[in-house]
Amino acid sequence: MHTYIEVIHTALIAFPLIAMLFTLPYMLYNYHKYGSVFSLKVVIVYSFILYMMTVYFLVILPLPSIASVAASPGVRPQLIPFHFLHDIAEYADKNHVPLWKNQALFQVLFNVVMFIPFGMYLRYYFRCTWKKALLYSFCFTLFLETTQLSGIYGIYPKPFRMFDVDDLIANTTGGMIGYALMNMIRFLLPSRSRLDQKSYELGKRVSFFRRTLAVLCDLAFSATIAGMLSLLIPHTFSLWFVLYYILSTGKTRKRTPGMALTSLRLYSTIPPHTKKIELWQIIIRYLSIFSVFYFFPAAMCHLLSAARLGTGLFVIAYMVFMAVIFFRIIERRPVFFSKWSGTIVESDIEELEKHERQKG
Repeated sequence: MHTYIEVIHTALIAFPLIAMLFTLPYMLYNYHKYGSVFSLKVVIVYSFILYMMTVYFLVILPLPSIASVAASPGVRPQLIPFHFLHDIAEYADKNHVPLWKNQALFQVLFNVVMFIPFGMYLRYYFRCTWKKALLYSFCFTLFLETTQLSGIYGIYPKPFRMFDVDDLIANTTGGMIGYALMNMIRFLLPSRSRLDQKSYELGKRVSFFRRTLAVLCDLAFSATIAGMLSLLIPHTFSLWFVLYYILSTGKTRKRTPGMALTSLRLYSTIPPHTKKIELWQIIIRYLSIFSVFYFFPAAMCHLLSAARLGTGLFVIAYMVFMAVIFFRIIERRPVFFSKWSGTIVESDIEELEKHERQKG
């Protein structure tokens, strides 16, 4: 029991690092599909990740030294189905203990219980049929047993834990028990379809964080493309940087790649307020953005420095200007580049929701 608690403690320590690596892809997936990141779904998904990590750590930890494993005779696989019945009887005979104190029985029950949450997640959140739940439960336990048989994929020269066919049976049984139990208690939880509906409702609004994520994605894409092209044609970084936005948006006439990842698009505010964006609107929008946020401050700092005038006051005034623009965007109020180009960023989630309903 002490070893199990230590392993769970290790999983809790390692969880934040795994969660950090998972967070950005998970957020992009949710913003792309639902237009939002719903808090209850986040709790469910991250609890599932923690559960999977804990199960994996229970299988491989504690890790012995490679030298000790190399010097050992290794562990032979147990390939006889239901051999645990013999182990239970043998333990009882040798130790003269009642069934409720039989360690061999506890080991089997532990393997069953360990997979009960897996079956519950499969039914509730992933909405698997019982056939898929059976297949996934078996595949997951087969992966764990193969991890042991391979010495953690060849890291160790020999297996240091036993591949046991009875573990396959016990784990898969636990998964199916969890699948059945979820049917009895799922009325206590909001349905997955209800969670999705709430996500769609939240996704119809454009949050500041969602817009920021789209901007950061576009900055990463544009800087990478512009950097590569400027290596071929020197001193053209700024040109390719601006052309990325104009050309990518002009091709679709509605969004940049960053907007597409977060289910955002440009709408025209010019009567009759259609979804169609003209090319001149795209050009004005992005030229005004880069002129005010990039070219103008760079040019002013250069001129002031050349004239041997201090840039401090200009920088302070420009920071105040940026703060005003920042708060106007947070408040969903139109700013200069939206007004000049007659465009506004809105959520595109209604069309995606309609498409999902048609598929369903």
